[in-house]
Amino acid sequence: YYVETIFSVNGKNMVHKYGCTNMPEPLHREYLGMFASCHGAVLEAKRRYSGAVACVLCSHACTVSSYAVCH
Repeated sequence: YYVETIFSVNGKNMVHKYGCTNMPEPLHREYLGMFASCHGAVLEAKRRYSGAVACVLCSHACTVSSYAVCH
């Protein structure tokens, strides 16, 4: 999983699963690590970026409580 290091259009740092079609360029993402699900990845991202949320395209299971739209 990766987190965007710059804000997306909605002012959040998106968490993406490897291979997501909306993952930012390498200069604008930070590797979070391997996780069994998006839940752990989002928690780790929130430790680093308080505004981190899951991408609805690649981590849909985690967007129920923190809806976000990828750019």
